[in-house]
Amino acid sequence: MEMRRRRLSGRDGQGVWENPDFVRRGAAFGTVRLVLWTVFLSCIVNGCLWISFHGVPLWGLPDKDKVESVAILWGEEERVVEDREQVELAVKAAGLLNYRIFGKAEGTPAMKVIYRMKGGGEITVEANRFGVWWRGRSHGLKEEGMFVDILGGLFFEPEER
Repeated sequence: MEMRRRRLSGRDGQGVWENPDFVRRGAAFGTVRLVLWTVFLSCIVNGCLWISFHGVPLWGLPDKDKVESVAILWGEEERVVEDREQVELAVKAAGLLNYRIFGKAEGTPAMKVIYRMKGGGEITVEANRFGVWWRGRSHGLKEEGMFVDILGGLFFEPEER
């Protein structure tokens, strides 16, 4: 019985939890490391699955509180929106612009959306049914046609399309 007690105790008769060297090298450290690796790998796998199903969101889109007005150009028609609720809808619609990682946009832009900021700057997004042009690069959309259809339905009459 005495030998068993010595094996379970740390150096100099200290208990297992009283000896910090034993805890650092012991089972608790290995368990924490295993849990952290599991969480890290789960986050990576979850992110990859989310991107494969939903696409990559555009980064740097404006915040609804910082936008003063929105100008939407579709063909020859132009709408300028200054109402807070309508501006919020136009900003939220840009959140639908998720693109495929290796997809390229086809054709030319059919709609141009200009977000005029309160500080005086502008952020421009161009899109058609199959792609988006953002910061000088074209991307193929994951959900084709959704952005153009929603903005067209909200801000343009059916006969104007």
